[in-house]
Amino acid sequence: MTKLSFKNWSFRFTLWLIIVNIAIYYLTSNFVNDGSSEPTNIFYLTLVAFILLLLTLIFLIVSIVKKEERDYKFWFSLGTIAVLIGLAILT
Repeated sequence: MTKLSFKNWSFRFTLWLIIVNIAIYYLTSNFVNDGSSEPTNIFYLTLVAFILLLLTLIFLIVSIVKKEERDYKFWFSLGTIAVLIGLAILT
């Protein structure tokens, strides 16, 4: 049986989180400029982004508790989470 690498899953969730945030930005800018997008799509994507943020944070904490080796995937996920939480606090 293979060992589950929490930092790898955290890294994957972080990449998906970045993609979803780019989609939210695009839909929000189209909604503000044209009113062409429904706000429910933005709401659902925001919920997906929040769930991905929580999953990333949980998997990072488990990775720290399990004392996994810290490589670029761990540090990239940690840095991205710090930036996104900082942006959420500022807005």
